Amino acid sequence: MEIRRLNPNDYHKLVYLWLRAGLPFKPKGRDSPGSIARQMEANPDFFIGAFENGKLIGAVIASSDTRKGWINRLAV
Repeated sequence: MEIRRLNPNDYHKLVYLWLRAGLPFKPKGRDSPGSIARQMEANPDFFIGAFENGKLIGAVIASSDTRKGWINRLAV
């Protein structure tokens, strides 16, 4: 298993995982490719993926206010 930062090239894999996990998805809003890419660029450590044989099998999106941290989305 490989754990690494996600990047904009992982977008479709991430969306597929979210949909399979039953997580909400707003493709015209916060979850659009451009929005996700901007979020990844601003906070690259907040988008982490678990890959097995090149397949995204888990992902977490986090956030922070510099004092506290949150897990916003977790899918496996």
